[in-house]
Amino acid sequence: MVPLYHKIRIPLRQVLDLTVLLDQALETLPVEPRLAGELEWDIQLISLDALRDDLVQSGLSKEAKLQLLTLALPRYLWRVRSLRADKPMFDVLLDATDLLQGKLVRRIVVHNPQLCREIATVFSLMKNIVDAGLEAVIAAFVEAMPAEGL
Repeated sequence: MVPLYHKIRIPLRQVLDLTVLLDQALETLPVEPRLAGELEWDIQLISLDALRDDLVQSGLSKEAKLQLLTLALPRYLWRVRSLRADKPMFDVLLDATDLLQGKLVRRIVVHNPQLCREIATVFSLMKNIVDAGLEAVIAAFVEAMPAEGL
């Protein structure tokens, strides 16, 4: 048993279920390089201040940092980070304080633009056959990529 701040309403179980769905979907996507069995996942409950500190120290571009640092985000987030060979590919930021029926996925933080652009493109083309539980993730991927990139 782990004590949590009382405003944390999204249980770890839901975050794990979403991560498993995402992992299964990514393993079947026809993107290069192939992702089957390649991604590792790191799930953290993180405060907004800690997230902003991480973003400042990250290797993201100045424009990306500025955009992410000025976003209106909740005080606590679940960060689901995908890693490949210990390098971050993308982060899925989930609102840890929202209701279960709310908008859980808040943003995708893109660490590997080429891979994320391919994922966004394939997801947008396959959204009718991907699990309905991933609709918000698909929308976040598409939103995270510049329109001219798709």
